Amino acid sequence: MFYHTKKLQYFTPPEQPDPVYAMKMQELIGGVFGEMTVMMQYLFQGWNCRGPAKYRDMLLDTGTEEIGHIEILATTIAHLLDKAPLKTQEASAQGRWARGRSMDGKGEFQYVENPRPLGPEPQLAPPEPQLHGTPSDRQTQGNGASAPTLVEHI
Repeated sequence: MFYHTKKLQYFTPPEQPDPVYAMKMQELIGGVFGEMTVMMQYLFQGWNCRGPAKYRDMLLDTGTEEIGHIEILATTIAHLLDKAPLKTQEASAQGRWARGRSMDGKGEFQYVENPRPLGPEPQLAPPEPQLHGTPSDRQTQGNGASAPTLVEHI
């Protein structure tokens, strides 16, 4: 279980926007040795740990700490992009990950200026009510204050 406080530990906004540096910082989040990779490795190792609980807890705590690092980096990137001039933002279309060969050489990146969906928007049927604990009568719509109890006896 995670506990999240919506307050940054240190808030230091950048002096000016810098989309190029923001692009470089994205590598710290999702790169080969980025925080996302490390977080997933620690969490999966912790979830699969069959040894003493203290080792599992250590791995899960470390993975949870990595989630905080991702939040710090993502927030910093967002602040670096705030009020960035459009000319600088358009330069990202020429960046390393916008065009060119993939790192493994098996594919090629291509920048799509105005991406379009590959198909029509799906029209999903409503889910069957018995699959969810949500009553479907009109009385329960809104803020749920008048919702009847779903389980009467245990």
